Amino acid sequence: MTAGAVSAPLIIPIIHLQAHRAKNHIDTNTPVSIQSDSPGVLIFYTVDGSRPAAVQRGSAGTSRKYSEPILLPAGRVCVRAVAVCSDGRQSSTVTKVFSVDLVDSNNRKENQENHQVVKRSLCQNRTAPPAR
Repeated sequence: MTAGAVSAPLIIPIIHLQAHRAKNHIDTNTPVSIQSDSPGVLIFYTVDGSRPAAVQRGSAGTSRKYSEPILLPAGRVCVRAVAVCSDGRQSSTVTKVFSVDLVDSNNRKENQENHQVVKRSLCQNRTAPPAR
């Protein structure tokens, strides 16, 4: 990466990989994290395959500002993301397609509690000082 370039975001499902599943095969209770190695960037994403806009639009736009792990709807879902610096520089747009299985609603409460634990863990990792 060249000096001053903005690191492209990573779209990462937060799961324990199972041997019989591809890493892009998840379920509706699997949180998906979007991160960039560039400090201080805002990340914008879409889940409908459209290109994310670098600014949040009104309700007409599908671009959203990333703030915490997201849950995807069932089906084939195309997540696209871009990182944007405060001076307007942008990363390349990253695309990841997931095959998302619908999970029985009986398991939803337990998985939502697990999602809250993951969110707290990610927030703690973000604010932790760098290791020496």
